[in-house]
Amino acid sequence: MRQLAALALLVWVSPVLAQSKPAGPPPMPTPPAEMAQMNWMIGSWICSGKQDPSPTLPDGKRETREECKAEMGGFWIECGTFPLAGPMKDKEVFESFTIYDAQQKKWVRHAFNVGGNKMATSSGFEGTKMVWAGEGQRLGKKITIKYTLNRKSDSEYSGAVEIDGKPTAEETCKKK
Repeated sequence: MRQLAALALLVWVSPVLAQSKPAGPPPMPTPPAEMAQMNWMIGSWICSGKQDPSPTLPDGKRETREECKAEMGGFWIECGTFPLAGPMKDKEVFESFTIYDAQQKKWVRHAFNVGGNKMATSSGFEGTKMVWAGEGQRLGKKITIKYTLNRKSDSEYSGAVEIDGKPTAEETCKKK
């Protein structure tokens, strides 16, 4: 009789125990599909153009190397900018991190440079252009920023920066 009772209890409890077993670790999250739209940026770029004189590029010429890579499991695109001449030659002077925020359905870009930081958003590409708008601080002063990226191909793009509504830099970049 005891064996029959134990067997009945086991048959009754087994499905409950099977359901309450931990399923193991949750699956690794994957980046939003929209991140693939920016994969063309990954790689090394040589950029040239002009900008307002600054402590890092005093003559107003903009000759830089940009290094972009996917980071943190592909959730972020990280880009670093290094002047090819001047007092900051080969030293990183600008760093940006780009992510697609699926909740807001917007691109978000955090950027840091010598003496400043910025955060901007974009609704994405309209044709070949992506416009970022936001604000930040530069040498202790609050600023507004607008950056227009024009993708010419997978191996060339141009960009233009406005700070407080004034054009301050433009460049053309070609993939190495």
